[in-house]
Amino acid sequence: MHSPVMHIAPAGYPLEILVVDDEPVNVLLLKKILEGADHRVIGCSNGSDALLEINKRNFDLLLLDLFMPGMGGEELLFKLKEVPIEKKPAVALISA
Repeated sequence: MHSPVMHIAPAGYPLEILVVDDEPVNVLLLKKILEGADHRVIGCSNGSDALLEINKRNFDLLLLDLFMPGMGGEELLFKLKEVPIEKKPAVALISA
């Protein structure tokens, strides 16, 4: 079975992916799947930490849970409007 992310980029092109979910088990599961497909994955548990990571690194994809304590996914989406265009990753919303 292939990871759905395999269709985003050609084989051999690892993506930089940021997974943001307040459930540690979800982050670990997604990291395991995506790293098994040779992608580089960072995990965060809230929108505030994710925004810091986005400003530090260039991510190709942001997998974002909408409902989290503190800064949730919806608020992070609004904050992304302030991020320079070259730093904005593609966003996919996730939910358990």
